[in-house]
Amino acid sequence: MTVFKKKPPSVLLGIALEDARVHVAFLKRSGGSVQILKSFSFDLSANPLSGDAAALGAEIKKKLQEHEISERKCVVAFPLHWILSLHTPIPDLPEEDIAAFLETEAERSLPYALDSLFISSSRCRFANGEQYNTMAAVPREQLTQLQELFRAAQLKPLSFTLGISALQSPEDLKEGPAIILRAGTKTLEMEITCDGGIAGLRSLEGALDTEAPQRIYADLVGRELRITLGQLPDQLRNSIKRIIIAGDRKTTERLAGELGPRAEAMGLHIEILNKCSGSLRVEPEGYDANPAVCAATRFLLQRKGTFEFLPPRVSAWKQLSAKAGPRKFAYAGGAVAAVAVLVAGAFFVQNWELSKLQRQWSLMEPRVKQLEEMQQEIKRFRPWFDISFRNMSILRKLTEAFPADGSVYAKTLEVRDINQVVCSGVARDTTSLYNMKEHLDNAKEIVEGSVKVESLSGKSPVQFRLNFRWAQGGGGEH
Repeated sequence: MTVFKKKPPSVLLGIALEDARVHVAFLKRSGGSVQILKSFSFDLSANPLSGDAAALGAEIKKKLQEHEISERKCVVAFPLHWILSLHTPIPDLPEEDIAAFLETEAERSLPYALDSLFISSSRCRFANGEQYNTMAAVPREQLTQLQELFRAAQLKPLSFTLGISALQSPEDLKEGPAIILRAGTKTLEMEITCDGGIAGLRSLEGALDTEAPQRIYADLVGRELRITLGQLPDQLRNSIKRIIIAGDRKTTERLAGELGPRAEAMGLHIEILNKCSGSLRVEPEGYDANPAVCAATRFLLQRKGTFEFLPPRVSAWKQLSAKAGPRKFAYAGGAVAAVAVLVAGAFFVQNWELSKLQRQWSLMEPRVKQLEEMQQEIKRFRPWFDISFRNMSILRKLTEAFPADGSVYAKTLEVRDINQVVCSGVARDTTSLYNMKEHLDNAKEIVEGSVKVESLSGKSPVQFRLNFRWAQGGGGEH
């Protein structure tokens, strides 16, 4: 998607959302640099994704009026935990086949249907020719909610982007790949850059104390760094030599101090980022790195962001063609005629296929009857023959136990020894997982007390493995 179709405005609002916390920066472009006119933060009464869009939009509008800001064009930066991410090695395929391969991987791995997501991707290529793709996705329902919110605030978003990626784009990192850590209001965000793209995105829930954000659990951060590095391709992992820390100045300095010995043990040195990328000239200097400032600065200086989530607008030509008057009926008549021809052709092909299949059936019918007689004999002499569709019943009960909001989803399902069921998957958090387990505990088809969580790993998301026994006869042992 091309973001900059027209000459960018000379003034712009940058808005960074962190759940109910909102950061606003009012910027003005002057030549090749950008000046910060105003910058402030405030809290909304509810989360923008779940609260009343009209009421929250009115709150934003009121705050802008209090600061005497009348500009309506804005760029919006999202927090990382609003994003679904998928990291995929790309096999040796022709370029024209890669898009289809990535779409198949997304359908298999993401917990939403593809038509309900807005997806943006970043790809990097290593010196040995290997390629790696990072896919970032936002549910369209969330984008609709945000568009309604900004419409109520009388604002016009020109871009929806990812806050951490606005601080430093891969093109800005001339010294090679790096790990970027950004200390947000409640979470610690991690981004791993590679040659020309993004190779990893993670939100480290629980790394910051929500009651005292300047308190950092450095052991947890160090462990997650080791896990993340271990999952990267060898060539990328060996080329990463530094960690760049951004965010509130006091928090970043504390994080750098506590994480320093652990980073040194992994062969990494730490840098603190106090401003946007060095290629972006922002005045005055010396402020804490702020996604609202960096995202708006990139737009004003026509530096395209790594990820873009703004849905495309309906073109003026399409809107005009919808109001074309009598010409529209002429086009509609032609379309109806074309459809009628296609339907008639489809019926002809269908009749021909049916006659062909009928001839084939006449040839195989005697053998089919013979097989049916054999099946009747099997049922007669094997009273234990199972026609209860046990596996389908198990799958249905599991589906009913999983929450409809996609906070828990399964990756594998095994049925062993007829009634022993093993399921592994991913949950947004342990609360969602144990809510699902409670539904299984209460199912009459499952042996009472047999639902066990075998293993848990990670914080958010949580990878799990559980098992239970399916009751013979649908609950006879309950």
